Amino acid sequence: NLNIIEKADSIFSFAQAEYQRAQYSKCRELCEMATNLNPRLSKTHLLIGKAYISTVNICKDVENASHKICEDIIWAAFDEWEKSIVKGDKENQAKLLIERYSSYLPTKEHFKACFSAPTVTEGDDYFVECWIQRKTQIRFHKNF
Repeated sequence: NLNIIEKADSIFSFAQAEYQRAQYSKCRELCEMATNLNPRLSKTHLLIGKAYISTVNICKDVENASHKICEDIIWAAFDEWEKSIVKGDKENQAKLLIERYSSYLPTKEHFKACFSAPTVTEGDDYFVECWIQRKTQIRFHKNF
């Protein structure tokens, strides 16, 4: 009889297999099941974020044809990676992924041009379409 932590790890292993098979929705579902069993798991959020990023081109071509922007998927991935950091991403993988993908964030000007939204503010809510179907917050690229 497996204990809860072993069950969560086992489910996560299945999630990794689904990720490798490009079954990203199933991967997320299994990661969420594992997280429900063991809320301290950080690796589930890491994998969900990677699954989101893996579908940027698919979602851009299918759902966002009118404005050709895919940064919303990166925002959703950041949400997951930030959860991983809060839960103790021991290898700092989430931090490294956020650093890597930060350069792909839109500038405020680019975002406004795509959406003709004159009063967009960083931190505003935004709903990610495609298969992700999650609420996130708008983030802009920082020019340093």
